[in-house]
Amino acid sequence: MNRWATPGGTVVVAVRQDIQPGWHTYWRNPGDSGGATTLDWTLPEAVRAGEIVWPLPARQRLQGLVNYGYEGAVYLPVPIEVPATARPGSTLPLRVKALFLVCSDEMCIPRELTLGLDLPVREGAAPQDPAHGAAIARILEQAPRPAGISARVVLENGVLTLTATGGPLAGQDPGPSYFFPFEAG
Repeated sequence: MNRWATPGGTVVVAVRQDIQPGWHTYWRNPGDSGGATTLDWTLPEAVRAGEIVWPLPARQRLQGLVNYGYEGAVYLPVPIEVPATARPGSTLPLRVKALFLVCSDEMCIPRELTLGLDLPVREGAAPQDPAHGAAIARILEQAPRPAGISARVVLENGVLTLTATGGPLAGQDPGPSYFFPFEAG
């Protein structure tokens, strides 16, 4: 998202999946089948990668199953903590092994890719990357986060009702909504 890292700061980088038509990958909770993308980082000393900030998924229905995932292009942003000891003028070699499952209606193929980025270290606020920064910023803005919402689920006469109140929902009528379970199970 940013053009460079600053000493003692956090920079967001992203793995982009360009998914061919008719194929899809999966969200952190894949739903009834599938598997989430995992990232295994190799980083310089004292550099730390956070968790994937998962973009909102789409529902994928297939043969009675409901899965959650992505089609087309998707960015998987990850915050990278840069130590205060990082030297301006140097670069941070970031390497990641991405393991993911790409599926069509007929088959799934496990994939493994190793990617790299030599991220420059500079002083001062970094401008947003012109090619990808706006898309990544939208994902970060829309990402699920704790919001002080209380929820209750009731099953009555075969109807499951989810009631959520508080936080940004106070006084709002969100209309028809879809609940994506953040965790599998």
